[in-house]
Amino acid sequence: MKKPPLEMILFKQNYTTVFKSVFIFCGNYHLAEDATQEAFLQAFKSLHTLKDPDKFSSWVYIIATNIVKSNYKKDKRVTKISLEKVDNICSFTDEYCNIELREDIKQLLNNVSEEERKSLTLFYIDDLSVKEISELTKTKISTIKVRLHRARERLKRHVDKKSIMEDLR
Repeated sequence: MKKPPLEMILFKQNYTTVFKSVFIFCGNYHLAEDATQEAFLQAFKSLHTLKDPDKFSSWVYIIATNIVKSNYKKDKRVTKISLEKVDNICSFTDEYCNIELREDIKQLLNNVSEEERKSLTLFYIDDLSVKEISELTKTKISTIKVRLHRARERLKRHVDKKSIMEDLR
C-alpha cells in the first residue's frame, strides 16, 4: 500500500485547527478558507525552511493571518467575528464549553486588538510559549508579553463589567 504524500498528511492533520484559528482572527468564513488554503500552498513551497516541524500548524497560522492582513484588510472585508457564523462553524467547542460560555468568549475576543487576539490564540489555543510566538511573528519577546498582559487585563475588565451588569439585573 502506497503512503500518502507528506503534504497530504500535514494538510489533513492541521487544516481544521489552522482554519478555526484564522476564522477567529478574521471573522469571515470565506476569507479564512481562502487564506488557510493559500497559507498551506505557501508553506509547502517553503517547507524546507521550517526549523521545528512540531510548529508546523502555528507556522501555517502565521502565514494565513499575514495573508489576511496583506490581501484583505485593504478591502475592508475583514470584520469582527460574527457570532452567528461562528456558532454555525465552530461547533467543535461544544465538547469543551456550553453555548453561553462560548458566546461570551467570542464577544470578549472582539474587545481586544488584532495583534492581542493573535497572541492569545497562539498562546492559549496553540499552546506556544512566549518565545515561540516571538520567533513565529518576528516580534520582540517583551512586545508579546505586553500584548498578552494587556489582552488579559482588557478581558478581565470586560468580564468584571459583565458580572456587575448581571448582578444589577
